[in-house]
Amino acid sequence: MRVVLIFAAAIFIFTSSELFSQVQDPAFVIKINEALEKASGGNPKGAEFDFLKIAEEAKLSGDIISAAQAFKQLGTLYSPQTFNIPDTSMMFYDRALSLIDDELASLTGKGKTPDVSFLKEKANILNNISILYQYSKDYSTAIEKFTEALEIDREINNPEGEISTLSNIGRAYRDQGLYTDDPDESEFSLSSSLLYFDLALTVAKMPELQKSASIRVPEIYLNIARTYDIRLNYDSALIYYDKAAEIFGQSGNLRLEAITTLNKGYTLTKYSDIETDERKKTQLLESGISLLKDGIEIIEKLRGEIESDLLRSTFFDDKILYYEILIERLFNAGMYQEVFEYIERAKSRAFLDQLASREENLSKYPKAVQDLIKKVKDLEDKIYELRSGRDAEAELAAVIKNYDEAVKQLAEAAPEYSALTTVQPVRVEDIRKQLGDKEAIIEYYTGRLFNCVLFISKKELTGRFIDVTSYSLEDTIHALRDQITEFPQEKVTFINLTLRKNKKNPNPPDSLQLEQMWAAEKTNSYFQWTLMQLFGVLVGKEIYTLSSEYERLFIVPHGILHHLPFAALIPSPAHLDFSQGRHIVHPRYWITEKALVTIPSASVLQFIRKREGREHNTALIIGNPVYPVSSWNDLQFAEKEAEFVSQFFEADEKLFLKKEQATETIVKENIGRYDIIHLATHGLFMQEALESRVLFSKTDKDDGYLKAKEIFDLSLKSSLVVLSACESGQVGGYVSGMAPAGDDLVGLTRAFLFAGSASVIATLWSVDDIATGEVMKTFYKNFIKSGMNKSDALRAAQLAVLDDPGHIDWQHPFYWAPFVLYGSYK
Repeated sequence: MRVVLIFAAAIFIFTSSELFSQVQDPAFVIKINEALEKASGGNPKGAEFDFLKIAEEAKLSGDIISAAQAFKQLGTLYSPQTFNIPDTSMMFYDRALSLIDDELASLTGKGKTPDVSFLKEKANILNNISILYQYSKDYSTAIEKFTEALEIDREINNPEGEISTLSNIGRAYRDQGLYTDDPDESEFSLSSSLLYFDLALTVAKMPELQKSASIRVPEIYLNIARTYDIRLNYDSALIYYDKAAEIFGQSGNLRLEAITTLNKGYTLTKYSDIETDERKKTQLLESGISLLKDGIEIIEKLRGEIESDLLRSTFFDDKILYYEILIERLFNAGMYQEVFEYIERAKSRAFLDQLASREENLSKYPKAVQDLIKKVKDLEDKIYELRSGRDAEAELAAVIKNYDEAVKQLAEAAPEYSALTTVQPVRVEDIRKQLGDKEAIIEYYTGRLFNCVLFISKKELTGRFIDVTSYSLEDTIHALRDQITEFPQEKVTFINLTLRKNKKNPNPPDSLQLEQMWAAEKTNSYFQWTLMQLFGVLVGKEIYTLSSEYERLFIVPHGILHHLPFAALIPSPAHLDFSQGRHIVHPRYWITEKALVTIPSASVLQFIRKREGREHNTALIIGNPVYPVSSWNDLQFAEKEAEFVSQFFEADEKLFLKKEQATETIVKENIGRYDIIHLATHGLFMQEALESRVLFSKTDKDDGYLKAKEIFDLSLKSSLVVLSACESGQVGGYVSGMAPAGDDLVGLTRAFLFAGSASVIATLWSVDDIATGEVMKTFYKNFIKSGMNKSDALRAAQLAVLDDPGHIDWQHPFYWAPFVLYGSYK
């Protein structure tokens, strides 16, 4: 493996096996490359199995190079950028290295000269091991291993390998200089970084390497610029960014030219921070913002360039930082309209990247639209083909022009498809036109280093900096969710302890007495303080005051905020419950004041509006299927809930399926015919969001798991999908300990909205069966019978459960707060 430069950083990457004619079996070369295609094509688990098999077969046949390469690729699979299990990654790298070392020792002991391929492979493995140490911030060991690889590269006269290893050492020293707290060590490390990049540059400019100079030399320039950047030597950094950009531009490598442009733009904005002359300060900032915009524009046009899921993820993980930088700079300048635009673009970009690997079901679109979609994809492929070709600038420019025109035609012919599959600039004025006089949007952006919230109405546009780190916010919300969702266990623990205390009591308390004792117990009330604190951080006094004149608020979460029950937030200390001796505190939650609706992004509002007013006369109702595996609990109350819901619809206007009748096959065949889709069944949230699923009975045709990636291909006309299921509103892409790039997080809710439903009701955590049944009964009475809109109907149902005198535990947010309405409320 050789490193590939992405934002001037070393990453693990799968690369094709080389054929070593004397010592490697060509059959194994083919097998390794086939496994690599699986790994880079989105099937790392399948690749893992293949590599293990290849390693064992190659060892048995005596093909040490192939066995070592297979173990090396397994190490890469387990590296931080794939499975992220560093210990296992190191284990496989060590196995690969041991095989090579043992073979080298054996050949030397026999007086034979080892084939150069063994030494080349050893240097390759050492580079991977070094990068692993670099990821763990053990820079001294990383540099030691890199140096060992460098000695081998020089011994076997491998200049290409020497350039890569020298660059890797330069990056290791640069990272060491960046992260150390010792100023002297930092200066030494950064100076050493520049030294090794200069050495790499000297080798890269050798006449015999002229063919690769168009990529190698500007890559090194980019690394040098980054090191000067860290040293705060911005003038030198800008010189080398310009050198890199010029060569990338001449060679037609738009992706790396864009990356260089983004880096330069960021440097100019930092330069403006230290400039004292106000005129120069403004010029630097404006130039930096302009370059950041230019770089993002190019990157968005070239979104089809990266074919593998692994590289796409890594690529965007770096790129999203530059959206954040631009958003922060625009925000600080009070340019809220542009802040809004780039927040929306960043969210759309992430959503598109998550969907990029799925095959689009085009049959739902007219033939003319299908032809346009195919034309756009063909032009994207052509751009990818030309992107790094020499002397291809003229042809590439013509293709990009044709691409832009095709995208414009597609936007006119199928605006909804275009908006959901391409990054489209969105203006605040366009969104304001979609808002009623009593409606407003609260939109969030949570980045690595910068967080903000925007308030948008027909007459207001303002922003507020969220003065808390994303990591702190994540920890707080995860702790809050634990406080809320562990409440039922608090009761179980109390009853068990009470029974244990009365073990020797001849008249232990019966079930009724236990309930009475529990009702007299003062439970943990800490959650109300967290909910109040979060309201102050995320909404604040200014936006709370602005929102007071609006009846309905559209909440646009971002990142970890998708997991927060906004309805349960507490607006002020005056809303807290300071009662002494109350079983469960009963503060005044935000839901008591406002009707809240969640939307995935402000951009989709225009399409949701078009779906408003749909009929709700017919229904597909699913209740407690026979689940695909027996480990899933039977949901008796879900079945009763479904039976109750079915009463609101005439016999000839509904399809009510339960138990073994409720198969995935029948659901998929009929789901597009109904106005209301009510699924009272288990739901499962998966960290790989497109694998999140709703459970049905299985058949020979289907496995019983309707996955998010399958839902995207459905064509719905529904007014409402109700996911009366556990964790159905959860989304993937941002979980504790992991923060992949961007948003806009994909889950079952986004899938059903994409498939055509006007709105979705889903849940944020595993819900109580009985309380959920009550919420749904009250909701349908309000919505179908009383004619309330969906938002008001759900809010009233939640408040009814919150204030139910017959179930005192239901005052706790665990029982009523997980239900969220997404999309249209009409």
